[in-house]
Amino acid sequence: MEQTKLPFTNKHFNAVHLSNTIINNDRYFYIGLTMKKLLIILTMLAIVPIAFSQARKTYIVKAGEKIIEALPVEARFLYPQFTIGTVNFKNNNVGTNLLNYNRLLDEIQFIDNKGDTLSLSEEPTVASIYIAKDTFYFYQGYVRMIATIKNVKFGEKNVMVLSNRQKIGGLGELSSASIDTHVTLSTSQGMRDLVQKEQLTFAPYNTFYIGDKFNRFKVLNKKNLMNMYDKQEHEILAFLNEQSINLLKAEDVRKLIEFLKTL
Repeated sequence: MEQTKLPFTNKHFNAVHLSNTIINNDRYFYIGLTMKKLLIILTMLAIVPIAFSQARKTYIVKAGEKIIEALPVEARFLYPQFTIGTVNFKNNNVGTNLLNYNRLLDEIQFIDNKGDTLSLSEEPTVASIYIAKDTFYFYQGYVRMIATIKNVKFGEKNVMVLSNRQKIGGLGELSSASIDTHVTLSTSQGMRDLVQKEQLTFAPYNTFYIGDKFNRFKVLNKKNLMNMYDKQEHEILAFLNEQSINLLKAEDVRKLIEFLKTL
């Protein structure tokens, strides 16, 4: 197959091949410190209520620190280390490499032979990704599956968002600054060289999703749930009310899934 590189518009992006295990595929990938997004998913906060737990753990990046150095691995990645995973493309090609999910970028990343951390490009061409025992689908970001009931899929997105921002005053004092729900952090050099002039506080943010057999996902709420289960609306509504189900809580979502399996 003739090799064709994907187009790049940023001189800081270097095209690299995923790995030698790509089967009949000459797809290319780019350095994962892309500024397509350093995902501070605040645009989502305007639509979806924050599912923070009362005992949530926060991470502080002080002024003058680099985000990638100040945040520990557990804050930046879903898994403690990169592990062998499989990328399945919609054209039936398959690739394997050491993979991990970047919670700041909402991207699947891998490590190349030079030790650089890279991200998959052309994400809409990805059919599914398997890491450890987890399955991911791409639909406006990556959704990790937690259950499948017939043709209905349930998943979640576990990211790290900016929950507070404090400016540094002339005397070194901290002052709170409002957070714009459309703010994203970006730089042509990527997250590796991004140094903050403000003190930032990051916190985990979970959202649950419901999807169809075509892997089209929507936020899991009562309206979208009823649209998917219109014939069982009466039974489901009764269960939600009787059990006081909160669709922002993982435990309640698990209860709902177990109930739906009985229908």
